[in-house]
Amino acid sequence: MTFASRIYGWCTGLPKNSGRVVHPLAAVLAVPFLLAACGPLISFGSDNAQTVYSLQYDGLGVAPPGAPVVYVDDPLTADGLGGREVAVRLGTYERATLDGVLWSSSATDLIRDYLVQSLADDAQVQTLGQGGLDVAAGCRLGLKIWQMHFVPGETADADEVVMSIDAILVNITTSELAGRRMFNVESPVPDGSGERVMIAFNVSMSLIAKQMSRWLAERRDICGG
Repeated sequence: MTFASRIYGWCTGLPKNSGRVVHPLAAVLAVPFLLAACGPLISFGSDNAQTVYSLQYDGLGVAPPGAPVVYVDDPLTADGLGGREVAVRLGTYERATLDGVLWSSSATDLIRDYLVQSLADDAQVQTLGQGGLDVAAGCRLGLKIWQMHFVPGETADADEVVMSIDAILVNITTSELAGRRMFNVESPVPDGSGERVMIAFNVSMSLIAKQMSRWLAERRDICGG
């Protein structure tokens, strides 16, 4: 067992002689984590440079004229997920963030902007992300981010990114609930590198957006047009 693995075990409560294999990335990440008395930061690298990542949607984000108009609200968040830090789930109750890695904007802004574009393309609705615009809309889409974590595994093939977003569609005219669904995705991280982790977040967001688009497309008539 390496020194880093043993430190990781001490911080996470893993007995030294438990026989469990500690995933190398988790062990490496744990060294600066533990030297700071098991503080909240985990590092991908050895320098102090901040690497900035985004959730990048590559489509056009344009719906056809006359399509129903849907406001996409700023997402609410659980577990302190609304900032620029990249969250890590180490156990049932233990949380950390990745040192040296930031989102390009707040997680709530990134998810809202991604969905504004992707839903316009795939659900064929005119999405608005600015609630202050004086535009008549048929529906409002409320969002809550329940999970948006990197979860290190005990082995390299067990690393994953998990995302859960709750979507609530309300008809603005009648105030009736038009639909609600929780979208959950788990994406593996092939080699555990920092870049691969952030790619997995983008893969997860793409999968959720496609699922949400299909769900919203089935209800678009409720929102007028």
